[in-house]
Amino acid sequence: MNTIYKTKWEDKAEEDLDQLPSEIALKIHDRVESHLVQAPKQLGKALVGQYKGLYRYRYGDYRILYEIDADNRLIIINRIGHRKEIY
Repeated sequence: MNTIYKTKWEDKAEEDLDQLPSEIALKIHDRVESHLVQAPKQLGKALVGQYKGLYRYRYGDYRILYEIDADNRLIIINRIGHRKEIY
């Protein structure tokens, strides 16, 4: 049985959401809170290089960058952006 993770949205991630069209921002937020929280390691992809320690989750043309605090069952959402601009 999977225990659902909690989310913590960093200020920068919330600013990123505010810059997106409201319909897309709402869909991304809902997707994180309903899907990603169930299996963040399996649904995301571990990043390498300067982003080592972060994961990315794809939602359409957007990417959600996050950290996983497994001990506290917490996903820390760091950034959200278009795939051409996020890295």
